[in-house]
Amino acid sequence: MRAGLARLHALPRLAALRVAVGALIEHDLDRGAGFCWMVVAFGCGAGLYLVLPQEPWFAALALAAAGLAALATIRRRAGHRAAALSLAAAVAAGMLAGKFEAWRVAAPRLDRERTVVVTGWVAEAETTASGGTRMILRVVRMESRGRPIAEPPALIAATAQRGRDAAAAIGAGVTFMARLKPPDGPVLPGGYDFARRAYFDGRGAAGYVLGRVRAAETGPAPWPLAARAAVADLRHRIAVRIRAALPGASGAIAAALTVGETRAIPAEANEALRASGLTHIISISGLHMTLVGGGVFAAVRTGLALVPAIALRRPVKKWAAVAAFAAVTFYLLLSGGGVATERSWVMFVVGLVAILADRPVVSQRNVAFAALALMAIEPHTVVEPSFLMSFLAVLALVSAWRGLSARPPDPVSAEASGVVAELARRGFGHVKGMAAASFVAGLATAPVVAAEFHRAAPYGMIANMIVLPIVGTVIMPFACLAMLAMPFGLEIVPLTVMGWGIEAMLAVARMVSAWPGGQGLIGRIHPASLPLAIAGILWFCLWTTPLRRLGLAALAAALAVAPFAARPDILVGQGGAPIAVRAADGQLAILDARANRFITATWLAADADPRTATAARDLAGDWRCDPLGCAFRDEHSGRAPRILSLVRDPRAFEEDCRIAAIVVTTLDAPPGCAATAVVIDRRMLARTGALTLDWPTPPAPDGRRTRPASVPPEAVPPEAVPDDPGDPDDHETAPDLEPAGPIPPQATITASLPAGRRPWHAAAP
Repeated sequence: MRAGLARLHALPRLAALRVAVGALIEHDLDRGAGFCWMVVAFGCGAGLYLVLPQEPWFAALALAAAGLAALATIRRRAGHRAAALSLAAAVAAGMLAGKFEAWRVAAPRLDRERTVVVTGWVAEAETTASGGTRMILRVVRMESRGRPIAEPPALIAATAQRGRDAAAAIGAGVTFMARLKPPDGPVLPGGYDFARRAYFDGRGAAGYVLGRVRAAETGPAPWPLAARAAVADLRHRIAVRIRAALPGASGAIAAALTVGETRAIPAEANEALRASGLTHIISISGLHMTLVGGGVFAAVRTGLALVPAIALRRPVKKWAAVAAFAAVTFYLLLSGGGVATERSWVMFVVGLVAILADRPVVSQRNVAFAALALMAIEPHTVVEPSFLMSFLAVLALVSAWRGLSARPPDPVSAEASGVVAELARRGFGHVKGMAAASFVAGLATAPVVAAEFHRAAPYGMIANMIVLPIVGTVIMPFACLAMLAMPFGLEIVPLTVMGWGIEAMLAVARMVSAWPGGQGLIGRIHPASLPLAIAGILWFCLWTTPLRRLGLAALAAALAVAPFAARPDILVGQGGAPIAVRAADGQLAILDARANRFITATWLAADADPRTATAARDLAGDWRCDPLGCAFRDEHSGRAPRILSLVRDPRAFEEDCRIAAIVVTTLDAPPGCAATAVVIDRRMLARTGALTLDWPTPPAPDGRRTRPASVPPEAVPPEAVPDDPGDPDDHETAPDLEPAGPIPPQATITASLPAGRRPWHAAAP
């Protein structure tokens, strides 16, 4: 009875709460928040399409989008129900846009790894850190073993070694032998999908050149390719001249800032910039567009304002906006039009259009317009880390600016405080503003950095506070001067000054990254953490009423679940290498680490392991190899030992299938092997891609495997393990292993490729 009365008393309170929440929502919707949430819903739909485990039907998506839009129109006066229908229609429209883009960009891909002779036109060429050349080739014909491939990829990426790339001129016809393979998928389940990125870029294969690149008679290139090649050739020539004037890391970074060629930057400099939170500076994005376009805008407006006859009679501000548009468009072409650069250009141009239309430049609606324009053209970018980081940072900065602009202005004037005091106050305000902007942008992008790169930049705000004034006053202005002086052969002086600024930036990056904890490795975070964090940031920034505080709850939940990511017991690369086993000390023992440095580095970062991918001896741990394969004795407290075996020769199957709990091979395993062991062979890897394995928790007490080895592990000295444990010809003979019972082991296997293949993944065998 009392419970019933309590519910009756609570009803008026719930009704009042609902009315209050509805009023708060209506307040923001009336001020334009509805459009922003529609754009968010469209982006959620595009992202949902990209992560679905199965490919949806085009007709189903089209009917859903049209039906929901019709219902929203019919029920447009139904209040919140109409708003919910509109958001659902936007989600369906985003999924439909993603599906349409996947159909639009579909192109042939290489079916499997193979050695081919390829002929085509060089569409792009970029110098690598080792001095070689990475080419993007428009394929004319491709042969394998003397036979033409019926449907060769339209575009491939191939890297030629230094001294063998003389003919690799942009726009030229070339031919060479290459080892190519289809684009790789994620190196970890749930990780970044490189195959998806290559699919939407149109690349159907990647690999390296065998031998030399030779000139070939391919006829004239198609005019779109010729036009793009002319721009790419100009960019490459500028980059070569910059690196000639500034050798080393300074020249490579100067070329990256000017024309977008980033592959020549040494790994050491890249790592220091990444750890210190300064990587965004070498990626041509919003900062650079603002400095170039904003500088031109300010210079033109100031110059015209000095002429009273023009300043009093003409729209000087709009003329300056047109000049800034020309400047940033030229910079877009010169930079190569990367994804981040295109996004920054769109955002800057939206602001210029707002000036021409006499609308506010800094507003959430402008950010939403820019995001919608990009997602409508290229919906796949919505899951790209650079897209998320850019728009989350800009949205957070706009939200912070909105809050600060509502505060009353400082009543202190220059006349009251004096010129010197006013200059000091403004200088301090400028530094304080940069620190605040760096702090806000860093907080907004931290979840993406943590999820995608498995690290944080603990001293990033300090590094940015020191470096951003150098970028704004030295590096970028003198980069512009160098571009103006280059046609006259006078670029050496401004480039030298620019190099001084870059050296100072690198010095700060190296200093900050060397501080305690400066590497910022945090390991992999829980998959639910990033969506929760993004939802919290969007909720907090897009609402203006007290309702926004609910976003803090989502951010708190993201922080709470972040540390609970799974740490797999075993990792296997997409091609069967490298292989990592979690040893008894908790660290990964990685076989074939040196030959697969990128994958190894990613695994180590995901495990918050500070070791480097080049330390093959340290990474190999207790792996023992012979010419037929390798074995690892997996020993943990609370369970019996298990053996993991890598088979490289078919002769090893008989013994290893009998004694090992897990058998990994790039060959086809015998059918009976799966009766006594978990088998990961060529056919399974083709279906799953990279994968992880986890033993049951708690582990089985009998464990099934023992190793009364004739040569115990502790009897094998470390000197017996060669630097590269992946080379079977260099290894000691593996010790004898014996099985402990016939019960097959149980393990949880997580694949990186979905069972239902998406268009960007190779067809399952």
